[in-house]
Amino acid sequence: MSIKSFVFSLLPLSTQRRIILQKTGQKVISNAALTPTITLDVVIPPKGNTWVNRLAKPYGHEPEVVKWFERNLKNDDVVFDVGAHFGFYGILATQLCPQVKFYGFEGNWFTISFQESNRLKSPQPNNWFPINKMVGDHANKDFVMVDQYIKDGIVPTVFQMDVDGEEVNVFNGAKSLIDLAKTTFIIEVHPKDLKERGQNIDQVLNFFSDEKFKKAYLPNLRKLDTQWTAELSAEERTEEFYFLATPIDQPRM
Repeated sequence: MSIKSFVFSLLPLSTQRRIILQKTGQKVISNAALTPTITLDVVIPPKGNTWVNRLAKPYGHEPEVVKWFERNLKNDDVVFDVGAHFGFYGILATQLCPQVKFYGFEGNWFTISFQESNRLKSPQPNNWFPINKMVGDHANKDFVMVDQYIKDGIVPTVFQMDVDGEEVNVFNGAKSLIDLAKTTFIIEVHPKDLKERGQNIDQVLNFFSDEKFKKAYLPNLRKLDTQWTAELSAEERTEEFYFLATPIDQPRM
């Protein structure tokens, strides 16, 4: 270890992170296109070339999910985004409905700093809550359970999630929320990542009973011409797809 690295390691963690962020900087996509009617400057991590491509045109990221938000989001909604990254869905939600309350859960301290930058650009920054914790089936200094928020009276009406195979663990910590059946769930499911954990997609889907939820699926989720469907083929079940579970008495499609 060099002297410079040694001295750096002695600094408080908060100072280390501030220096790293200053050194790496930010990438700003000017006039990024979320939809045909929403264009604005978006702050992303400096190596986010994938997002440069996706935000170069309307509906460049998960088009049918974005269209779902366009059709269904209301100003009185409370949105939980688990695996929020730099806050794409926070940007979208707060531009569509400026009064919406948005909770962006992101465990990576580096990534969530860009979410904070985007929050400050939103119409109502105080309605956007970046939460620098992972979401799972237990709570400690690094993890939070969704059902902790339910106990505190914070009940999301929309629950968006992309956690790369941690779906079962998140829902094991959200059973009270699911049982209420007052929330629409829009979940990216990762069959291959689940398999690596000794789990499968049916364990995810079975959290949502037919008696309480209407279900739909979105294969080929990044193609502009894909459509929601009532079921998946065997081949589609092996690739990433979106799962939509809407309370039967509060349908949103």
